[in-house]
Amino acid sequence: MQQRQTTTKSDIKEAFIQLLATRNLEDITISQLTKKAGVNRSTFYLHYLDKQDFLEQLKEETITTVRMILRKETFYPKEALEAILSYFQENSAFLLKLQKIQAFVLQTIFVLLFWE
Repeated sequence: MQQRQTTTKSDIKEAFIQLLATRNLEDITISQLTKKAGVNRSTFYLHYLDKQDFLEQLKEETITTVRMILRKETFYPKEALEAILSYFQENSAFLLKLQKIQAFVLQTIFVLLFWE
């Protein structure tokens, strides 16, 4: 069950990234997203309350990934920075399209570096 849930969420995220290539964030509907991901709307709502919750979970996923990188590379600041920059580069298609969330990315880095 866990593998299927992970695959479904991954499919939804990938569909979202693809839709962001041609649409503004505000213009993407749940119907478009689920159709592109090949899942039912009810499946989307099993995982997320709404589009805002979906975006919030994506942001939390980003924070968690960056925290894991920082914890892994605690004693090696250069490697930690390289790993974080690599993560952002690998996910740039997604992160750069979310112009309204770019401030979030900067806030995330600030919080992770200075508030833990």
